[in-house]
Amino acid sequence: MYAKEFQEKVVRIESDSELILDVRPFGGRQSEAMDSYLRDLGMAVQMNTVNPTKPIVLVCDSNTVFSSTTEMWLANMQSRGVAIEIQHEDAGANTENKIGVPVA
Repeated sequence: MYAKEFQEKVVRIESDSELILDVRPFGGRQSEAMDSYLRDLGMAVQMNTVNPTKPIVLVCDSNTVFSSTTEMWLANMQSRGVAIEIQHEDAGANTENKIGVPVA
């Protein structure tokens, strides 16, 4: 997935305290979208061109299955001190109203 496609489709909600990136609009390609974002962010952090200053939350459906590379990039970012997490939401949750409400 190209960065342009990710940027056009992701729902980005930024506040003073965190950056939320909702990948649910990608449907069946949520894992691919997260992998693409984490790879690009990981490369930028490694090259010292980006230094995230606030926590990043990636929101996906509760039934999203991650690839091993997604797990690898997530661990890589966390080991470098980047506050980043994946939050599972109910697959039927409304993007605007349900972000931040964890799946039971």
